[in-house]
Amino acid sequence: MTDKTRDLVRPHAASFRALQPGQMMPMDERGRSVSGWRAVSASAWSLKWDFVGLGLIGAGLYAALEAIALPAFLQFPVVFGILYGFIRLRGRPVGALVDVQRALAAGKIEEAGRLLALVPRSRRRRVLRYRARLEGYIAEAKGDSTAAIACYARGLALAGPGFERATIQASLAGALARSGQLERARQLRAAIRVAKDADGLRMTVLTTDLWLAYCGNRALELDEDTVHAWVRMSLEHNHTRNELVVLAWILEARGDPGLAAHCLTESANRFSWVDIRALAPALADWAASYPAT
Repeated sequence: MTDKTRDLVRPHAASFRALQPGQMMPMDERGRSVSGWRAVSASAWSLKWDFVGLGLIGAGLYAALEAIALPAFLQFPVVFGILYGFIRLRGRPVGALVDVQRALAAGKIEEAGRLLALVPRSRRRRVLRYRARLEGYIAEAKGDSTAAIACYARGLALAGPGFERATIQASLAGALARSGQLERARQLRAAIRVAKDADGLRMTVLTTDLWLAYCGNRALELDEDTVHAWVRMSLEHNHTRNELVVLAWILEARGDPGLAAHCLTESANRFSWVDIRALAPALADWAASYPAT
């Protein structure tokens, strides 16, 4: 991410619905968007075992310094310096991966790939899982569904329960659907449980549901209330350009060209981090040829 981009775009959005290109929104373990002290709390909770490990290391260092009779006034700066260096060292890959994700959020796929190549390697499960997910995003944005599926599957194998696992499942299900592996995609989607207040995860899963409907050619099988709920949710958010295009196709297939045209018009006023042509070229051609209203 360039310094100029950092200056122009706030790193975090004021709300999940108001996301702008290059922005991210902190999520808690339930998939709810959080801000302020809740974001700090969610971040701290995700690092709870790191804090436990640091506490044990700190206690061990104090014991060792006591054993060699180091003066008390020197013990704190020595322990602090060692722990600070340890935190910085462990945090380097994660911080670098956040920069990759922010570049992706801005739609800068080539820059994201360049930044990812510079990220220090790590054997930590959390870093490997995060990296696999970002590699999947980059592969999808380049139109390589086979590589994306492999990356998501690798990340899913490393994921425990919680929001990140559900996110990877949803991404993998979408990639599988677009590659024609619909049965496996539906199985993955069915395994995701979404809480009513999990706005972030709900939007992610909505995207997967749209791809399953489009790729499975099931527009006519959808419940009317479900379709209109999807339209309302997509119109309420700023990062739903692709979702609105898929919805337009569904609505046209269901015999509602007026609302389909409205969704296409609204899609032009929104953004998505990836060009829909990389995901579904035929759908992109359909949208481009749709009669203007």
